[in-house]
Amino acid sequence: MLDDELMEMEEAFAEFRKNPSFTAKKNLRMKNYGRWFIIEQNPERESPYAHLKNAGLFIAHIIDDDNDLFAGFTIKENIYVKPGMLSRFIDGDLLRRELTPYFEDMETKKFGGVKIDYAPDEKGNALAVQLNENNLHIGFRIDLIRELLL
Repeated sequence: MLDDELMEMEEAFAEFRKNPSFTAKKNLRMKNYGRWFIIEQNPERESPYAHLKNAGLFIAHIIDDDNDLFAGFTIKENIYVKPGMLSRFIDGDLLRRELTPYFEDMETKKFGGVKIDYAPDEKGNALAVQLNENNLHIGFRIDLIRELLL
């Protein structure tokens, strides 16, 4: 079930990248695809995501319209799934046991004024991220979720 959701999320993001619609006022890229709504970060908002966008990173938000849930976000081409999305399919104890270790040995970067804590893979790319030490801004890369939980 979770794997199907992740595949649909990836398909929606691919469609968003390939054939977006645009918002009327700000001309931000967006896409409704099945149950997913993806929208590019508004650079005028006051948020860590906007600071990253203004510093040159591509940022978009992934919303599960059916469940009114902020399911994930993208940084560059990577999709990060939020714990709230995962908890709909995976037991909380299993999530904590499998994912908490990624927050024990995190590295830190500052980018666009945003403190990014991240657990790097062997190439130095982020498997898990936390922005500005805020639990609302946590995500786990989609391939890590597949490797650990499916």
